[in-house]
Amino acid sequence: RVSTLRRVTDLFVYRAEQYDNEQVKLFDDVIVRLSAEIEKTALAELANRLAPIPNAPPETVRTLARDPEVAVAGPLLSHSLRLADDDLVDIARAGSQAHLLAIGGREHIAEPVTDVLVERGGSEVAHKIVANGGARFSESGFARLVDRAGEDETLAVGIGARVDIPPHLFRRLVTEATERVQGGLIAVARPEVRPALEQLLVEIAEKVGANSEIASRG
Repeated sequence: RVSTLRRVTDLFVYRAEQYDNEQVKLFDDVIVRLSAEIEKTALAELANRLAPIPNAPPETVRTLARDPEVAVAGPLLSHSLRLADDDLVDIARAGSQAHLLAIGGREHIAEPVTDVLVERGGSEVAHKIVANGGARFSESGFARLVDRAGEDETLAVGIGARVDIPPHLFRRLVTEATERVQGGLIAVARPEVRPALEQLLVEIAEKVGANSEIASRG
Protein backbone atom coordinates (compact mmCIF):
# COMPACT_ATOMS: atom_id res chain seq x y z
CA ARG A 1 0.00 0.00 0.00
CA VAL A 2 2.78 2.44 0.93
CA SER A 3 4.74 1.48 -2.18
CA THR A 4 1.70 2.10 -4.37
CA LEU A 5 1.09 5.44 -2.65
CA ARG A 6 4.66 6.51 -3.40
CA ARG A 7 4.34 5.58 -7.07
CA VAL A 8 1.04 7.44 -7.44
CA THR A 9 2.51 10.47 -5.62
CA ASP A 10 5.56 10.36 -7.91
CA LEU A 11 3.30 10.39 -10.94
CA PHE A 12 1.41 13.40 -9.60
CA VAL A 13 4.40 15.42 -8.36
CA TYR A 14 6.47 15.12 -11.51
CA ARG A 15 3.72 16.55 -13.75
CA ALA A 16 1.53 18.41 -11.28
CA GLU A 17 1.48 21.67 -13.22
CA GLN A 18 0.13 19.87 -16.30
CA TYR A 19 -2.96 18.34 -14.70
CA ASP A 20 -6.38 19.95 -14.93
CA ASN A 21 -8.94 19.98 -12.11
CA GLU A 22 -10.55 16.71 -13.12
CA GLN A 23 -7.22 14.92 -13.21
CA VAL A 24 -6.23 16.38 -9.86
CA LYS A 25 -9.52 15.16 -8.42
CA LEU A 26 -8.79 11.66 -9.68
CA PHE A 27 -5.41 11.69 -7.96
CA ASP A 28 -7.10 13.09 -4.87
CA ASP A 29 -9.55 10.19 -4.67
CA VAL A 30 -6.81 7.60 -5.15
CA ILE A 31 -4.36 9.16 -2.68
CA VAL A 32 -7.01 9.61 0.02
CA ARG A 33 -7.87 5.91 -0.21
CA LEU A 34 -4.26 4.75 -0.27
CA SER A 35 -3.26 6.98 2.65
CA ALA A 36 -5.97 5.68 4.97
CA GLU A 37 -4.59 3.72 7.91
CA ILE A 38 -0.92 3.77 6.96
CA GLU A 39 1.95 4.62 9.29
CA LYS A 40 2.68 8.20 10.26
CA THR A 41 6.13 8.20 8.67
CA ALA A 42 4.59 7.54 5.26
CA LEU A 43 1.98 10.25 5.85
CA ALA A 44 4.68 12.72 6.86
CA GLU A 45 6.59 11.90 3.69
CA LEU A 46 3.45 12.47 1.63
CA ALA A 47 2.75 15.78 3.38
CA ASN A 48 6.26 17.07 2.75
CA ARG A 49 6.02 16.23 -0.93
CA LEU A 50 2.64 17.88 -1.42
CA ALA A 51 3.18 20.98 0.72
CA PRO A 52 4.95 23.14 -1.91
CA ILE A 53 2.67 22.19 -4.82
CA PRO A 54 0.05 24.90 -5.55
CA ASN A 55 -2.49 22.51 -7.09
CA ALA A 56 -1.96 19.63 -4.67
CA PRO A 57 -4.99 17.33 -4.22
CA PRO A 58 -7.21 19.47 -1.95
CA GLU A 59 -9.00 16.76 0.05
CA THR A 60 -5.71 14.99 0.70
CA VAL A 61 -4.17 18.25 1.90
CA ARG A 62 -7.09 19.09 4.20
CA THR A 63 -7.08 15.59 5.67
CA LEU A 64 -3.34 15.56 6.35
CA ALA A 65 -3.39 19.12 7.73
CA ARG A 66 -5.83 17.98 10.41
CA ASP A 67 -3.67 15.08 11.53
CA PRO A 68 -2.94 15.19 15.28
CA GLU A 69 0.74 14.51 14.57
CA VAL A 70 2.47 17.78 13.68
CA ALA A 71 5.09 15.84 11.71
CA VAL A 72 2.26 15.10 9.28
CA ALA A 73 0.24 18.30 9.50
CA GLY A 74 3.09 20.78 9.94
CA PRO A 75 4.48 21.00 6.40
CA LEU A 76 1.03 21.69 4.97
CA LEU A 77 0.05 24.14 7.69
CA SER A 78 3.25 26.07 7.05
CA HIS A 79 3.29 26.07 3.27
CA SER A 80 0.28 24.68 1.42
CA LEU A 81 -1.68 27.17 -0.67
CA ARG A 82 -4.53 24.66 -0.83
CA LEU A 83 -5.58 25.52 2.72
CA ALA A 84 -8.13 28.33 2.83
CA ASP A 85 -8.43 30.73 5.75
CA ASP A 86 -11.49 28.82 6.97
CA ASP A 87 -9.43 25.61 7.08
CA LEU A 88 -6.67 27.33 9.02
CA VAL A 89 -9.13 28.90 11.48
CA ASP A 90 -10.75 25.52 12.18
CA ILE A 91 -7.39 23.84 12.69
CA ALA A 92 -6.09 26.68 14.86
CA ARG A 93 -9.15 26.45 17.10
CA ALA A 94 -8.60 22.76 17.79
CA GLY A 95 -4.90 22.15 17.20
CA SER A 96 -1.97 21.84 19.55
CA GLN A 97 0.57 24.59 20.17
CA ALA A 98 2.82 22.84 17.65
CA HIS A 99 0.09 23.13 15.04
CA LEU A 100 -0.34 26.82 15.86
CA LEU A 101 3.40 27.35 15.50
CA ALA A 102 3.32 25.74 12.08
CA ILE A 103 0.52 28.05 10.96
CA GLY A 104 2.46 30.98 12.37
CA GLY A 105 5.25 30.32 9.90
CA ARG A 106 3.11 30.80 6.78
CA GLU A 107 4.22 33.42 4.29
CA HIS A 108 0.86 35.18 4.54
CA ILE A 109 -1.60 34.94 7.45
CA ALA A 110 -4.96 36.72 7.33
CA GLU A 111 -6.61 38.51 10.25
CA PRO A 112 -9.22 35.81 11.04
CA VAL A 113 -6.38 33.31 11.45
CA THR A 114 -4.15 35.52 13.58
CA ASP A 115 -7.13 36.33 15.81
CA VAL A 116 -7.29 32.66 16.77
CA LEU A 117 -3.52 32.31 17.05
CA VAL A 118 -3.38 35.29 19.43
CA GLU A 119 -6.28 33.93 21.47
CA ARG A 120 -5.05 30.33 21.80
CA GLY A 121 -1.32 30.56 21.26
CA GLY A 122 1.25 30.56 24.01
CA SER A 123 4.29 32.79 24.26
CA GLU A 124 6.22 31.04 21.49
CA VAL A 125 3.31 31.35 19.08
CA ALA A 126 2.82 35.03 19.92
CA HIS A 127 6.50 35.80 19.34
CA LYS A 128 6.48 33.96 16.02
CA ILE A 129 3.47 35.68 14.52
CA VAL A 130 4.52 39.13 15.74
CA ALA A 131 7.88 38.61 14.00
CA ASN A 132 6.16 37.40 10.82
CA GLY A 133 5.97 40.33 8.40
CA GLY A 134 3.35 38.48 6.35
CA ALA A 135 0.93 38.21 9.27
CA ARG A 136 -1.95 40.66 9.41
CA PHE A 137 -3.72 41.54 12.67
CA SER A 138 -7.13 42.97 13.38
CA GLU A 139 -7.37 45.85 15.83
CA SER A 140 -8.75 43.47 18.46
CA GLY A 141 -5.85 41.11 17.79
CA PHE A 142 -3.36 43.90 18.32
CA ALA A 143 -5.18 44.98 21.49
CA ARG A 144 -4.93 41.47 22.90
CA LEU A 145 -1.23 41.37 22.07
CA VAL A 146 -0.69 44.68 23.85
CA ASP A 147 -2.51 43.24 26.87
CA ARG A 148 -0.07 40.33 26.88
CA ALA A 149 2.95 42.57 26.37
CA GLY A 150 2.74 43.77 29.96
CA GLU A 151 4.10 40.43 31.12
CA ASP A 152 6.48 39.81 28.20
CA GLU A 153 9.09 42.45 27.45
CA THR A 154 10.39 40.70 24.33
CA LEU A 155 6.87 40.55 22.93
CA ALA A 156 6.35 44.24 23.71
CA VAL A 157 9.41 45.23 21.70
CA GLY A 158 8.34 42.98 18.83
CA ILE A 159 4.88 44.54 18.73
CA GLY A 160 6.35 48.02 18.81
CA ALA A 161 8.56 47.20 15.82
CA ARG A 162 5.58 46.41 13.59
CA VAL A 163 4.67 49.10 11.08
CA ASP A 164 0.98 48.20 11.08
CA ILE A 165 0.14 48.63 14.75
CA PRO A 166 -2.65 51.26 15.18
CA PRO A 167 -1.25 54.53 16.59
CA HIS A 168 -3.47 54.55 19.68
CA LEU A 169 -2.39 51.03 20.59
CA PHE A 170 1.25 51.93 20.00
CA ARG A 171 0.86 54.86 22.37
CA ARG A 172 -0.73 52.59 24.95
CA LEU A 173 2.08 50.05 24.51
CA VAL A 174 4.72 52.72 25.11
CA THR A 175 2.83 54.32 28.01
CA GLU A 176 2.47 51.02 29.87
CA ALA A 177 5.99 49.75 29.11
CA THR A 178 8.85 49.58 31.58
CA GLU A 179 11.85 51.86 31.05
CA ARG A 180 13.84 48.94 29.67
CA VAL A 181 11.13 48.16 27.13
CA GLN A 182 10.85 51.82 26.19
CA GLY A 183 14.58 51.80 25.48
CA GLY A 184 14.12 48.69 23.36
CA LEU A 185 11.30 50.34 21.43
CA ILE A 186 13.53 53.29 20.61
CA ALA A 187 16.27 50.92 19.47
CA VAL A 188 14.01 49.12 16.98
CA ALA A 189 12.03 52.18 15.86
CA ARG A 190 12.30 53.26 12.23
CA PRO A 191 14.28 56.50 11.78
CA GLU A 192 11.21 58.46 10.68
CA VAL A 193 9.30 57.34 13.80
CA ARG A 194 12.03 57.75 16.39
CA PRO A 195 11.66 61.53 17.03
CA ALA A 196 7.92 61.18 17.70
CA LEU A 197 8.58 58.21 19.99
CA GLU A 198 11.22 60.09 21.93
CA GLN A 199 8.84 63.03 22.32
CA LEU A 200 6.15 60.67 23.58
CA LEU A 201 8.54 59.29 26.17
CA VAL A 202 9.34 62.83 27.30
CA GLU A 203 5.63 63.56 27.69
CA ILE A 204 5.17 60.37 29.70
CA ALA A 205 8.10 61.23 31.96
CA GLU A 206 6.77 64.74 32.53
CA LYS A 207 3.32 63.40 33.36
CA VAL A 208 4.76 60.87 35.80
CA GLY A 209 6.85 63.59 37.39
CA ALA A 210 3.86 65.89 37.74
CA ASN A 211 1.76 63.15 39.31
CA SER A 212 4.55 62.34 41.75
CA GLU A 213 4.82 65.99 42.78
CA ILE A 214 1.08 66.23 43.38
CA ALA A 215 1.15 63.05 45.44
CA SER A 216 4.04 64.32 47.56
CA ARG A 217 2.20 67.56 48.29
CA GLY A 218 -0.86 65.60 49.34
